[in-house]
Amino acid sequence: MQREFMEFRGVREHNLKGIDVALPKRKLIAVVGVSGSGKSSFVFDVLCKEAERQYLMTIGRIAEHLARPRFDSAAGLSAVVSVSQSGANSNPRSTVGTYTEIYTYLRLLYLLAGDRTCMRCQAVTPASSAAAAASGEGGPDTCRSCGAPLPALTLAHLSYNTPQGACATCKGLGEALAPDPDVLLDPKRSVVQGGILAWNKGTGRFFETSLTKAAKFYGLPFTAEDMHTPIGELHPAMIDLLLYGTNDLRLRRLRPDANPPKTAEEGRFEGAVPAVQRRFFDNPEHVMKEDSELRALMKKAVCPSCQGKRVNEQALSLAIRGADLAKTSALSMGALLERLRSWQSYYREQAIYPSIESVVRELESRCRSLLDVGLSYVSLDRPFFTLSGGEAQRVRLASSLHSELTDLVFVYDEPSSGLHPQDTMQLFRALKRLRERGNTVIVVEHDLSLLELADHIVELGPESGRNGGEIVAQGTLADLLKSERSITRRYVDGGEGTGRAYRENRRRPGSTADGRTEGNMEEKAEGKMLRLSGAYARNLKGIDVRIPLGAMTAIAGVSGSGKTTLLFEELLPRLAGRAGGCLTGAEPIGRVVVFDQDEMGRSSRSTAATYTGVFDGIRALFGARAKQQGLPYKASHFSYNVKGGRCENCLGHGTVKMDMHFMPDVHVACDVCGGRRYRPDLLAVRYRGLSIADVLELTVREAAELFAEEAAIKAKLDLLIKLGLGYLQLGQQATTLSGGEARRVKMAAELGVPADKHTLYVLDEPTTGLHPRDVELVGDALEELAGRGHTVVFIEHKPMLLGRADWLIELGPTGGEDGGYLLCEGTPEQVRTNPASQIGPYLSAACIAH
Repeated sequence: MQREFMEFRGVREHNLKGIDVALPKRKLIAVVGVSGSGKSSFVFDVLCKEAERQYLMTIGRIAEHLARPRFDSAAGLSAVVSVSQSGANSNPRSTVGTYTEIYTYLRLLYLLAGDRTCMRCQAVTPASSAAAAASGEGGPDTCRSCGAPLPALTLAHLSYNTPQGACATCKGLGEALAPDPDVLLDPKRSVVQGGILAWNKGTGRFFETSLTKAAKFYGLPFTAEDMHTPIGELHPAMIDLLLYGTNDLRLRRLRPDANPPKTAEEGRFEGAVPAVQRRFFDNPEHVMKEDSELRALMKKAVCPSCQGKRVNEQALSLAIRGADLAKTSALSMGALLERLRSWQSYYREQAIYPSIESVVRELESRCRSLLDVGLSYVSLDRPFFTLSGGEAQRVRLASSLHSELTDLVFVYDEPSSGLHPQDTMQLFRALKRLRERGNTVIVVEHDLSLLELADHIVELGPESGRNGGEIVAQGTLADLLKSERSITRRYVDGGEGTGRAYRENRRRPGSTADGRTEGNMEEKAEGKMLRLSGAYARNLKGIDVRIPLGAMTAIAGVSGSGKTTLLFEELLPRLAGRAGGCLTGAEPIGRVVVFDQDEMGRSSRSTAATYTGVFDGIRALFGARAKQQGLPYKASHFSYNVKGGRCENCLGHGTVKMDMHFMPDVHVACDVCGGRRYRPDLLAVRYRGLSIADVLELTVREAAELFAEEAAIKAKLDLLIKLGLGYLQLGQQATTLSGGEARRVKMAAELGVPADKHTLYVLDEPTTGLHPRDVELVGDALEELAGRGHTVVFIEHKPMLLGRADWLIELGPTGGEDGGYLLCEGTPEQVRTNPASQIGPYLSAACIAH
């Protein structure tokens, strides 16, 4: 008889405390709990791995790379499709179009329905008469106008990943190495002093005659004496001459009626950019060596041959209603779907619709799948590696939503990550449709709006680490709300957590629209505005925004609306002087700290203690204790990462790897140090009765009590506690931390740096991967920074944190080309009532600080 549940008993993996779980099949299941409670340990490290292991055994494969998770028994498992946030494809040839196979179907559509342009006379052969030749059925054909051959095209001829279709210059990558003008000249040195960096010092003397004659030819103020003038002080057009040479259009427009000099005697000068280009590509050694001298003067730029289109002219000779394959691939997914629908009447006019109907239907279906997961703004030609973790997972999610298979188990890891609230419910409804096809859908999620749609809920906890790993609630939403141990229930439907009063009286004065100062601010920056004007990068529409200093500013908007571009490609480059555009009010800022989506280094030798630097203080303390005891040990001896005091048998790991031949390698406690990592004589040094190995076994909270009298150590540990990481063990390997834990460790490390100058903190979605309780803790930490007079700017989707900001900037109204507008800016109260706002309806009174 078919089992209706997937059952696990006695699960003890990681921090799980022998739990029993029964998951109903063909239901939508939400797995919730605070960060570090054991959600991922159960879902991914137990359920997914055991299902994979059993599947491999079923088909006669030895699952030697998969060790059996720690549990007593399992029954009723089904085949699992796991879609996590890791493992994004870093291949530059992989795009959204190739990954989803939409590009393959689009190529087929162009092959069957594209008008063919003759590459000799540009005459167009309509699709109705070109289809046979283009698909190779009739072999090579000829142009009806000039008689030039029209070779038969295949799918390979329309792909940038094949020799037949790729641009010959960039090999289908859309970009190529080119000299970097920004590093070719040293503005502080003269030509004679080696200011043209591609040449050896003194080489410039050989060009004195040609340079002076070239300058005279174009009427530029440059004489022999100027060979000794710092390049940065020369006339701008003369700098163009040094860079691009006499044959460049920048110079030729100065004398459009004259041909440029042909010889050095007449004043011909090649220019640094074309000279480096020639020297670099004439020598294969320079091209192949990453560290060659000339390679340092190159940068990746849009391919000059294909202008970033990736394919060659032959691939672009097909067009539908005047749009070639590259133009169509550059459309956002929403625009592409509209374009496909608008073309249908054209297909029918050409009497070719019956032959392409199935292709069009498949294209539209796959495009809709991406729209269902909130990716309407993404284009087919976008490189896959440029997607955020949440975007990449939603692309994979769209592929699974397109599947017609049934009785599978689909597992998703926070699919709403990076999504605007208005797109979240659309995503969750798509998951329901997957369940309605007869599949089991399991979602590890922190967005609690899923709980209203879920058939079954499992909450792990109640806390994190050692204090987690138990079943807190299991059943319906009503069952969760009855659980006295549930932390999640406090945040459901405007519970006590979301209704918390974040501030007593008012918002910080920096948030006032007129920038006035309230109260006695003295040297603080509060009340002043950072003003950024004319932001045009990517899809931004020349917007002007204001960011109050000494306050907390949130940037909201749907995915792809331009939030990241505004911060990372406009504000930060302007602050650093790397980009033009108007930026005023930045004088008080003395330091900039950026928290992006890159996580802390994941090394088995790295821990929260080493990454934040707290272990340096602890080692120094033990070194001082050793000196007091007359022992010849310094702080360095108490590091398990270097020779000196560590156990050399296990090299400080505490475990050694045993080769099990045909079985997975097993790590067992070192038989020399017993898993303690250090030599026995080092362990004789004690602080309040504990050895250095004992300290590494403590949690952050326990360590804070131990080192309560050591101010520097205690301060760093308190930062980890404030960010909800008090449960972590000091010696816990970074490789075992969740994404949310790793980001907060990185945040604690940065926040621990003394900030004696006014600091601008920039954060990219700081609450990614966090439970609402942990969102509160991150919000508290950010408020503390702003309370000290610093400026905090963050990109965020969660209304719970948006409502705590002093100032809100909202971009939109959509993603991609139709985004990039400033919808509104002001306090959360003002944004909430602004009819142009899309986030306003989600800023309930419970979310907004009063």
